[in-house]
Amino acid sequence: MLLLLFHLGSDRYAIDSSQVIEIIPLINLKKVSSSVSHIAGIFNYGGKVVPVIDLGQLIHQKSCQALLSTRIILVYHSFLEQNSSLLGLVAEKVTDTIAKNEEDFISAEFQAINTSDLGDMIHDEQGMIQYIHLDHLSRWAKIVVK
Repeated sequence: MLLLLFHLGSDRYAIDSSQVIEIIPLINLKKVSSSVSHIAGIFNYGGKVVPVIDLGQLIHQKSCQALLSTRIILVYHSFLEQNSSLLGLVAEKVTDTIAKNEEDFISAEFQAINTSDLGDMIHDEQGMIQYIHLDHLSRWAKIVVK
């Protein structure tokens, strides 16, 4: 499986690259009134309104920095019982990929409860990588799309 790597602060994360539609530069988003701090805003993508989650805010309660390598990862995702939809994920240092097999994943049962819902861990020569399973992310982030 080919994984897209990115950073949130000094921590590394990955998602399955087969779920990625496009990686776009960080653009100005339309802010939405929300009591949920991890919703960065919305933007128009080919006539569709796309909600964007700031993964730094969601996972570390600190917004992603506006670096040259900070990007919006556009993914195609099914939200619970609804039809598939688009979702933007803001992350830092979106620059690399890594190939891993299913047997390379390490159970995340030992992790803190707030991150164990995201997915298992992966290890490489630089250390640990938190895998983010997008179905888990939607439940954990309490994403609502109407």
